[in-house]
Amino acid sequence: MGHLGQALILKPYLVGRDPLDIEGIMESIRPFADHGRLNVEAAIRLGQYMSTPAYNLAYIEDPINYRARNTINLNRMITEGSPTPTLNGEDIHGFKGFRPFIEAGAVDIIHPDIETSGGLRETKRIADYAYLYGIKIMFHHAGSPVGAMAGVHCACTLRDFISMENHAMDIPWWDDLVIGIEKPIIKDGHYTVPEKPGLGIELDDEVVKKYLREPKYLYKAGYFEPTPEFDKPIGWQEAIDKGVIGGWYNHGGPWIHLDENENLVNRADRR
Repeated sequence: MGHLGQALILKPYLVGRDPLDIEGIMESIRPFADHGRLNVEAAIRLGQYMSTPAYNLAYIEDPINYRARNTINLNRMITEGSPTPTLNGEDIHGFKGFRPFIEAGAVDIIHPDIETSGGLRETKRIADYAYLYGIKIMFHHAGSPVGAMAGVHCACTLRDFISMENHAMDIPWWDDLVIGIEKPIIKDGHYTVPEKPGLGIELDDEVVKKYLREPKYLYKAGYFEPTPEFDKPIGWQEAIDKGVIGGWYNHGGPWIHLDENENLVNRADRR
């Protein structure tokens, strides 16, 4: 699928499908509208249109970005006016960040990513607070099996949990990064929750080292090397200017990785 007038993305990305072929997509899976650049009126109209029996989308995601001016009120207006559920929050950090969305009823479903929302305890705190307001929870996830297992364990403690995204299914060696767990890690769309201590997995150091984005594609080579540059607060732009972080996050598609032939996939021309 792709952008519809720079307004939304329809998922899943089904090869060969016309972005407007909603009926065709529905033959395969219940999709949702994702990451829009809409105003309130357009988002409500989208929610109304996609709620009809022919489409019946699971949700519309981020119709207005969480960082937009007056975002709480704008998202609340959309949520109140859209018969299709709304979802937001994959980039929001911490309880403080989610709290105004929850208390204002700005979304029907919150969408934290446990690797950036504050970890196990903070994410559970966010989800439990949302439950008090009748707001359900989904997890965003775009990372390694370690983060995925953290999400799985956290999800087991939550009420009104729906599902967890995964953006690594097209990476052939994703499962190989860890050991001590049944493979494939995701089977028929489901995880098996490990019963071993901790997260129930261990890193396979040799595999991880094989697929490190280094030394050419990282600012610093090494495996768990010291990072004193993060001992003091550093701004986003300053980190980019110093080369501490790059710009790969802007390029969409699969996360930058080496495919089975050790070709770099989705490399940005400039880091």
